[in-house]
Amino acid sequence: MIGLGKAKKRMNLLNEIVMHKTFGQGTITLFDEKYVTVDFVSGQKKFVFPDTFGSHLTAQNATVSDLIAAEITHNNDEILRLKMEEEAKISRAKEFESLVQSEVKKQKKTTRTKKVK
Repeated sequence: MIGLGKAKKRMNLLNEIVMHKTFGQGTITLFDEKYVTVDFVSGQKKFVFPDTFGSHLTAQNATVSDLIAAEITHNNDEILRLKMEEEAKISRAKEFESLVQSEVKKQKKTTRTKKVK
């Protein structure tokens, strides 16, 4: 999980009603920074937070649903930012390597020219 969004810090999901595609309606009984535990008729299940809300769980409370959507957006934005930073680092490293290779070629050419004379 990438850094905590403000929404997550304010969220209290305990006792919130959720729907799952397979398990049906359930109630959140435990919630921390990374997981939600939901009681379903078929038993208790643990899910990664907030990822599961993008694919399997839906909060019945519209306000809670909006807060979770904001958290998912925050996480996606953070992942995108980190990827862009990594790509920029790789690009700079490639540019540096290209400059080094160019200088090495110049040095070899200069050395060969001096030897010929």
